[in-house]
Amino acid sequence: MTLVFLFSFLSLSASAETDHMASLKQTGKAFTQVSRKVSPSVVYIQVEKIQQTQGPPFSGNSPFNDELFKRFFGDQFPGFGNQGQPQQRRAVGQGSGFVFSLDKGLLSENAYILTNNHVVEGASKIRITFKGGEQFDAEIKGADPKSD
Repeated sequence: MTLVFLFSFLSLSASAETDHMASLKQTGKAFTQVSRKVSPSVVYIQVEKIQQTQGPPFSGNSPFNDELFKRFFGDQFPGFGNQGQPQQRRAVGQGSGFVFSLDKGLLSENAYILTNNHVVEGASKIRITFKGGEQFDAEIKGADPKSD
């Protein structure tokens, strides 16, 4: 009797495992279909920001702050002669977003891109690249820093 019970339990377990695998396969197929449909609306976002910095670009234990280094090379290196003066530097960032349109077509005149606020916050230049390689400059029309 114990053998019959054990055998039926194993067959039920195998049947449940097969059902789960079939369910996972169906979910995977559905995910693939959805991603193929929406992937043209996903875009790559590249931003440039001009950031203000205070003081030298090298600090702490940098070899450029060493007195021996300064004796050989002088104050020719960035940051030696302008201690504490504001400087500008260009920072490049990237992210992704998706396009939605108020008219027909992703590239219509009223197309918008939704992305996280931190991707574009403070950007001086925004460049959008579509999956097919088309590139466009963009501008911020609205932002919500609290929800990012």
